[in-house]
Amino acid sequence: PLDVVKIRLQVQLEPVGGAGAKYKSMAGTVATILKEEGVVGLWRGTLPAVMFWMPYTAVQFTTLGQVNKMLAATPTIQDWDPSARAFLSGAAAGATATLTSYPLDLIRTNIAAQGEPKVYHSMAGCASSIVRQRGIRGLYAGLTPTLLEIIPHSGFQFGAYDLFKRIALWGREMEQANESHLSPSGALTGRIVSLSSGDKFACGFAAGSVAKAVVHPLDVVKKRLQIAGLARNPAYGKVVGVHTYTGLIDAFKKIIKTEGTRGLFKGLTPNLLKAAPSSAITLAVYEFIIGLISEGHG
Repeated sequence: PLDVVKIRLQVQLEPVGGAGAKYKSMAGTVATILKEEGVVGLWRGTLPAVMFWMPYTAVQFTTLGQVNKMLAATPTIQDWDPSARAFLSGAAAGATATLTSYPLDLIRTNIAAQGEPKVYHSMAGCASSIVRQRGIRGLYAGLTPTLLEIIPHSGFQFGAYDLFKRIALWGREMEQANESHLSPSGALTGRIVSLSSGDKFACGFAAGSVAKAVVHPLDVVKKRLQIAGLARNPAYGKVVGVHTYTGLIDAFKKIIKTEGTRGLFKGLTPNLLKAAPSSAITLAVYEFIIGLISEGHG
């Protein structure tokens, strides 16, 4: 539901809260969707979203593992700060995952944004309509800002996660040292200091928040380019035409000119409310599963 609310706010050309705006706040958006579309409206685009995130996450973490191994074996990179290596491998993983699953992301956005009455009644109908209107390239509309968004986002997510984990581990070592009145080293107490699942969840939560906040304007531009040509009900406001934006830079300029700088941050609150716990759960579960696999092979 938070993703649907975020998308509705992002693709609304009228300033949030301004004259003619259908959605005036996050709470107002939820109330309006419930009133006009029912509870199911908050889950619009769930099927393509799940179909997008499953291969995306699989490719992302597979690539992450392979790139980490490659970087660890590269002499010129071995001495880099661990967080810098995590940023680089995370960026590569995010870019690879995006390229392999992008059309599903675009279809999800259009279905979630359409409102009532429906423009598209199925994923196949959405895909075929976009291809008829814009050609095969239409399924990759917004790919450039997506890559510009996902590379730093995925890099920041994994880089910040590594950094926050090391800070948390240092904190745990300090606590143990203070309890034993010894210097901050787990080895001196006879116990190995490690992070709990809760610690890792908190680190992932913080990393997800930082990553999403940094790249949010690019996400707004991406969504605008993705829905170009979506002929939804005029009650939802101005339509983003196929030629409304000629590209990334043009979209930035026009959004700032007509909606102000705040226009680039539409949907930030639901985005953070969704992304932070999502990142925390994903990273914590990933580490837990990897731990189980390692124990099994051990």
